[in-house]
Amino acid sequence: MPLIVKVLLLAVVQGACELLPVSSSAHVIVAERLMGLDPTSPGMTFLLVMLHTGTMFACIAYFLGAWRERYFASWPAFVSFAKLLVLATACTGVVGLGLKFVIEHLVLRGQGKAEVEQLFGNLTLIAVALACAGLLIVWSGSRASRGRPRDAVGTGDAIVIGIVQGLCLPFRGFSRSGATISTGLLRGLDRALLENFSFALAVVLTPAVIVIEGHRLLKAHAPGAAGADLGGWAGLALLGMAASFVAGWLALKWLSRWLENGRWHLFGYYCLIAAVGVFLAGRVLAAPAVPAAPAASAASAASAAAGVSVTDAWARPTPPGAAAAAVYFSIVNRGQLPDRLLSLSTPVAARAQLHETTQVEGAMTMRPLTALDCPAGSTVRAAPDGVHVMLEQLSAPLVAGGEFPLRFEFRDAGAVTVRVRVEARE
Repeated sequence: MPLIVKVLLLAVVQGACELLPVSSSAHVIVAERLMGLDPTSPGMTFLLVMLHTGTMFACIAYFLGAWRERYFASWPAFVSFAKLLVLATACTGVVGLGLKFVIEHLVLRGQGKAEVEQLFGNLTLIAVALACAGLLIVWSGSRASRGRPRDAVGTGDAIVIGIVQGLCLPFRGFSRSGATISTGLLRGLDRALLENFSFALAVVLTPAVIVIEGHRLLKAHAPGAAGADLGGWAGLALLGMAASFVAGWLALKWLSRWLENGRWHLFGYYCLIAAVGVFLAGRVLAAPAVPAAPAASAASAASAAAGVSVTDAWARPTPPGAAAAAVYFSIVNRGQLPDRLLSLSTPVAARAQLHETTQVEGAMTMRPLTALDCPAGSTVRAAPDGVHVMLEQLSAPLVAGGEFPLRFEFRDAGAVTVRVRVEARE
């Protein structure tokens, strides 16, 4: 599938699901896995930042008229609205960042540069979060019609909604809009009022998310290398941002119609069905390595058009409970033009990333690489004391005698998939 088609599909998925109460993170992660995209690459990180920007603009364009009429009609109305937004956002920040700190320093303690994404990129946990969100939406939808709704957000409402939004931030699969609107419904607030307040919170929060993602991009990748990689993504990212804007605007029209016509609970049923689908996808995509069949060859896979092949891909067996493993291989470029390895992916791990082991002041250190150059007419070897691929969050131990697929994405040669042998080597 051409990269531009993948970008457009991802933009539609992110744009629609970001603003519907069905969790964009869950859908985007599954879509990336199915399309073989590496979310850790600088290009993909940049693309997702641009997609978030597109949905933010869609939100502003859709609600601007209602916000002008409701909140900007007078100075007192604006001040009251701004205070509630600041209060709710502060609660979100305290709870969200506090929960992130607890997870990274207590739950993931001892795992090096642990980030909360290592835990909640797991499809099983995403499925659980989706199911919880679905139950909350169904519950709130069934209770929303009881009694006369309140037509003003109070201080207590802002605090509770902000806290709930903060709880959603680290949990991939727990929809932010679904949780905040459902919380407001359970507190007896008017549907249209909730819709306006919830997405106003989203517009306030999105720039912070964009800044955080941009910081992670610069932190994880050397500025020069990242800039070179991002140059080719600029046009695709702008196209994706436009597509996410259109998808987000249409999604908001859908959400408004269902919310205001008493169909909110149907989004909850969808989340429950999606939870089952994500759980099953996790089982399929994370299938453990199986013994190699005699006819299957793990020795090489080639892209004849570009003259690039990957040979001798192997990994050592891992003990039960191991979260990571390394893969070694050789890339042979028999062509007359240089190429570049951009990203990798495999169904047996949540993340596959290039790393390099180097010696600094007498100590061996490991650092991530954004890409790997493959000069024309040469062989690039990945070995234990140099460049290699780290597999993170293994779905099952790697068993000696087994194999598993590893997909290489080259700039020019495109996708090359090899079978990696699991064997004990010195």
